[in-house]
Amino acid sequence: MKVYKNGILAGTKTDGHEPNVLTRTQHWLGRSAWSADGYFDGTIAYLKVWHGVELTESHVADLFICPSGTFGNTLASCETCPDGMSSTYPDTTTCTSCSAGEYSTGGTACTVCAAGTYQPSSNSASCITCPAGQYQPDKATSASLHTSCVLCSPGKKLEDDGDDVSKHDAADDCDSCGPGFFNSEPGASECTECAFGEVSGAGASSCGSCPAGYDCSSGTTPCAAGKYSNGATNGCEDCPPGNRCPGGADKSQCLEGTHQPDSTQSRCLPCQAGKYQEEPGKSSCADCPAGYFCPKRTVNPVECGSVALYCPPNSEGVQPASEGHYTSGGTTETTRESQVECEVGHACVGGVKRTCNSEGEYSDLTGSTICKSSSEGHKPNYERDCVEQCPANTFSIGGRDDCSPCTDGAFSQPGSSVCQKCPSGQFYNSSVTSCELCPKNTFTISGASDISGCEACENGWYSQPGSSACGKCSTGQFYNESSTSCELCPKNTFTISGAGNFSGCNACAAGEHSLEGAGYCQVCPQYMAFNATTQECDCLNSFVMGKDGTCTCKAGETLMGTTCQPCEKAKWKSKEGVTSCNLCTQSLEDSTTKNVGSTSNSSCICPSGTFDNLDGKCEVIEEGVNPRASGMTLTTLELEPEFWRTDPSSNDIRDCPLPEACVGGNGTNYCREGHAGPYCNLCVDEYAKDPFMLCKSCDTTGASIAYTIIFVLALACLAGGVYYYVKKKVEDSEGNRYILKRLKNGGKIIFTGFQITSALPGVVPAMPLPKTFKKVVSFVQVFNIDVFQFVSAGCFSAGFNFYHRLLAATIPIITICAMFVDAGRRNSDSRSYFFNCTLAILYLTLPTITTTVCGVFSSDTLDNDRSFLRVDYSIDCDDEARWFWLFYGVIMALAFPIGVPLIFFFILYTKRTRIMKDVEEREKDEELTNVAFLFEPYKPEFWYFEVVETGRRLMMTGVLSVIKPGSFTQLSWGLFLSIFFTVILAMLAPYNDSRDNKIAVLSSALLILVFLMSSFKSYTKVNRAEEGSYDEIGMDVLLMLSYAVLIVLFFWLAFHQKDDMSVSATTLVKNSLKGSSSGLSKSERAKAQVEVEEVEEEVEIEMTDIKVDDQSSFEVENPMQNSKARPEDRGQSSGSDGGKEWEDRKRFEDEEDDDEDDE
Repeated sequence: MKVYKNGILAGTKTDGHEPNVLTRTQHWLGRSAWSADGYFDGTIAYLKVWHGVELTESHVADLFICPSGTFGNTLASCETCPDGMSSTYPDTTTCTSCSAGEYSTGGTACTVCAAGTYQPSSNSASCITCPAGQYQPDKATSASLHTSCVLCSPGKKLEDDGDDVSKHDAADDCDSCGPGFFNSEPGASECTECAFGEVSGAGASSCGSCPAGYDCSSGTTPCAAGKYSNGATNGCEDCPPGNRCPGGADKSQCLEGTHQPDSTQSRCLPCQAGKYQEEPGKSSCADCPAGYFCPKRTVNPVECGSVALYCPPNSEGVQPASEGHYTSGGTTETTRESQVECEVGHACVGGVKRTCNSEGEYSDLTGSTICKSSSEGHKPNYERDCVEQCPANTFSIGGRDDCSPCTDGAFSQPGSSVCQKCPSGQFYNSSVTSCELCPKNTFTISGASDISGCEACENGWYSQPGSSACGKCSTGQFYNESSTSCELCPKNTFTISGAGNFSGCNACAAGEHSLEGAGYCQVCPQYMAFNATTQECDCLNSFVMGKDGTCTCKAGETLMGTTCQPCEKAKWKSKEGVTSCNLCTQSLEDSTTKNVGSTSNSSCICPSGTFDNLDGKCEVIEEGVNPRASGMTLTTLELEPEFWRTDPSSNDIRDCPLPEACVGGNGTNYCREGHAGPYCNLCVDEYAKDPFMLCKSCDTTGASIAYTIIFVLALACLAGGVYYYVKKKVEDSEGNRYILKRLKNGGKIIFTGFQITSALPGVVPAMPLPKTFKKVVSFVQVFNIDVFQFVSAGCFSAGFNFYHRLLAATIPIITICAMFVDAGRRNSDSRSYFFNCTLAILYLTLPTITTTVCGVFSSDTLDNDRSFLRVDYSIDCDDEARWFWLFYGVIMALAFPIGVPLIFFFILYTKRTRIMKDVEEREKDEELTNVAFLFEPYKPEFWYFEVVETGRRLMMTGVLSVIKPGSFTQLSWGLFLSIFFTVILAMLAPYNDSRDNKIAVLSSALLILVFLMSSFKSYTKVNRAEEGSYDEIGMDVLLMLSYAVLIVLFFWLAFHQKDDMSVSATTLVKNSLKGSSSGLSKSERAKAQVEVEEVEEEVEIEMTDIKVDDQSSFEVENPMQNSKARPEDRGQSSGSDGGKEWEDRKRFEDEEDDDEDDE
């Protein structure tokens, strides 16, 4: 059995056999029915199926047809088709010729020629590469396209001659003829160059002439700046150096005085100063020659013009000869090239050198402008560059070229101006050419020419060597026979012509004195007097003995008349003498001295009101410097209390926001104990700020905390006592509910006033208030709901700053409110309770949070360019974290001072229709219960007033804190806002109860009083008055009494005010009868009272609202529908009813008395 694979014999199997004849139940394609056989291995070209037909040999033979690319009748006789021919299964008995544009080798299928080739003949075994000038872009898609190649169009060429197929497979293989070439025929392998004078652009099929001023290499384009064309070429040429080409056909030579070193330039450059150019069309400028100067754009160099001027090479202008120099070089005096320093022996002025050759002239220095004249005893040397002494026995009086010889036996020393003879008592020794003394006991009157001229003294006379005469002892001497010599007369004696013995020395007269050997007596020298005790001259009282032995004025004093007087103020003298004193203003303008008699320039100081600005002048001080201090310099300025500066070199004196923190002084620390930093606004270690922002010792702060806790407990006990009194003592009273309501509404007003007052120390640092009142304010910090106002966090954490306080003031409140809102959402029964708690928390904490949030935006820049946060000068505003806190502050500002009032307004606005109903009706409205806190105290028409009140609290605290702390502007705005809101409260009277209106106006008016006193105390002497002074105590008492009156009035009005909001029927009837009973007798009035009681039993009229206008009139609104009197209101005779009857009577009598008083 033979096995074929793809028509080729794959093997022979001798033991194989044909399948048995049977009915096939399974039919396979590519596999026999035998289970042992595998799948068909090969390619099925075609498939024949016979159904129910027994295959014959011819059928089997038909299955074995030659494959594609071969031919033959049976598979065993298949042969490969020759080149250029092919066959395709199953028609493989013969081979078919490949058509033109195709090729075949080794019997493979005919293939279309590839791109870049062609075949014009059939039966081809390969394709031909397109010749030069032709291409074939078809990618073997159609044989008909490959019978020939496509010719390159005119203006293009294809040089490759069939060597590289890739250069003939696309139209882009045809290259355009370059500029200056053309091709008019298709299929060209190269381009023809244009004739001379003709041009062409790229890809041109013909040539033409190019116009001047244009580039025709790729179209007709005007020549750009820096190029030109004269029409001789088809392109623009570069503008050559020395020319300018603005574009087009224009090419111009650079003018004289200009140049152009580069090509392709559109303009020429002027010659720089120091250069020139005489010719046009040059690419460079020539250096200006020496002796000439060349300004910018010079055509011809200019002569320097004078012998006093010179011009070195490349001069831009003339240079005058320096003093002591002369000009040189150049062909003429007007073209000098340089200057030379004048040599010795010469003098140079105006550029001219002159030789010092006049009589006696010389010059011994280079650079001299004048010649010197020889001095006495000297003459110029030969070179006249110095002088030399006249030789011995010659002389010169100066200004001469030569020295004159001495005559007549005179002599001179070298350098002498005159010749001289020997003096008396001397003779001339020619061997040594000098005079010598005549020996002892000899003399010569007029000098001798030799030693023989010294005559001997007569007997009994004597002389000392060099004597001009012999004689007895000299004046002031006596002859001592024992020593055979003259001796000096003692002190305070004298002899005029000498004495023969000691007795000849005469004593001086009284008041006169003499030294030893004196020929006469004299009075004491100037400024001295004779001391009879010491027998000496002593200095007068105001004089001292000087170093030279004379009496003079000591340092710091000068001679005025006949006495030494101290130097006046603003003068000084450092040395002894009788000279004048020096003025201080000579070294320090406008200075003086503290005292008279100053001995040093350092005693010169600036007077009070000025300081030494260290620049030689006394400058007027600024506010904040002690005007009484003198001798201050910039570094020792003595600041007054309440002022501060950054460092001793700063002259920027600033007010302290915390006046009490700045103690002034002239050192480097201007802060009180415990304070430091900018404006003394920071606390040192172990110190922390109290409610008035002053740094206190942490021990003291602990005591303040304890006092505050005691105050809070006492306040709680007081509140509990009031509650107990109201609840227990008056619970049987008719007005129990109403009194509670009064206390609640009035207490809210009192709380608001105390909250604003307690917040002021944090808003206005070191607010100037009386001492006792300050303590009270510090104790009521509990109303401010700010633990940091009375608990100093700085004592517990050194790193605690304002940013931490901001977080502590906002995050807990947000968290608590969120918890309450969530609790209300989860528990619908308690929703109203939690909602009320949330509103109360926001109401109580809003001013404190607003003040804290506003503090993050205000900064202060010092004169050293450092910026700090005003509320905490430990925070540097230039820190990168500043932006985060600003962002956080904006978010909190939107949430609290803006968001909370908007929430209040939204709640009130949405419920305003219900709120504006009658007071009693709205009290029964259950939907308003959870927001009654916001409107209950106000009249229906003022449903919005809680938002106004919230705005008042915010403006008096947070908004006020944005203004510069401690400034007069801040106090003024606080006063203005207090007055403004007091007027609003007084005009509108928004509260239901008139007593609440009175309390509100009084509470607001007290803020006016606080700001008035603070402003007055800040800008008058009272602010610096000693504690305990009359004014200090007076203001203290006034403030304390005012707030005490407010509290007493609050409780008194709560329990005793008569104009209740509801009036019983009894009271109404009594009031109606008062007018008629006022004129009755006591019995008649008793009878009227009985009639009233009878009316009480029948009817009771209740009134829910009484509106009192400005004229003290009232109108009754909304009387109750139920006319039946309640049992407890009837006048009964026993038990509590009896007590009620008595109470009504008592009230009636009191009201009568009050009405009479009112009338």
